[in-house]
Amino acid sequence: MTWIKIPTPAEDKRLYTALMAVRAAFPESYSTSDSTVELPKAILADSIVMSHALYPDIMQHVFTGFGLMMAEGHSLSRREHELIATVTSAANGCFY
Repeated sequence: MTWIKIPTPAEDKRLYTALMAVRAAFPESYSTSDSTVELPKAILADSIVMSHALYPDIMQHVFTGFGLMMAEGHSLSRREHELIATVTSAANGCFY
């Protein structure tokens, strides 16, 4: 298996900036209840989000766009978003 070093936000200022922009774009319902945490622990751990860390500028645009699409006030509710994501993942055999 190939191993690629993924930088941490502390090591890469562009990555930190990108992650903070992504976090700001997501609806409140997706955020952590602990307002003292800057970045959710799940994002800093081994995660699908951090697999994009080698290209923080691209990651910022893709995930910010996704977060804005999930914003409250659009025609679909969060439950409907989650249902669509679940069915799509199951149809594609996605591990996540």
